[in-house]
Amino acid sequence: MLLSEDVNPGIIREGWDSEVMLPSQFLLLSVQLMLWFDVLSVDQVEVDSEVEAVQLPCKTTVHLPEVAKVEWRNGYDRKIHVYQKGSDQPKKQHIYYRGRTEMKRNQLEPGDLSLTLKYLTDWDRGTYTCTVYNRLKRILRKKQVELKVKGQYCRYRSVL
Repeated sequence: MLLSEDVNPGIIREGWDSEVMLPSQFLLLSVQLMLWFDVLSVDQVEVDSEVEAVQLPCKTTVHLPEVAKVEWRNGYDRKIHVYQKGSDQPKKQHIYYRGRTEMKRNQLEPGDLSLTLKYLTDWDRGTYTCTVYNRLKRILRKKQVELKVKGQYCRYRSVL
């Protein structure tokens, strides 16, 4: 049986037919696949335009580091909500969403990173993305939610 690492370091080849992954490579691949499949699944939330608020779900089962940054963006890549260094960062969010968003306070514990969007309008429909970054700005978690707002009328809100 021939063992060789010269073609691809870290992967041990036994003969020509099979490859054996090292445990660290397997763990990394597993995490990447979990994130990939999670991004592929898009939650859908449908509400009437008369509803005062809606919750956009984003859940995690892993403990996030204290320096993690949670960022919600809409389909136009506008920052809807930013949570960093233990508190909300309203100056970093788009002015249209100031005073309209809220996250639960214990989001760095395993559990709920969901966003509550208040004072809905028909303009709020679309895709929202929850992204969690570590201190090196690498993505730890990413989740998309499709919001459908039904109804005939649109409430307008002054942003000034």
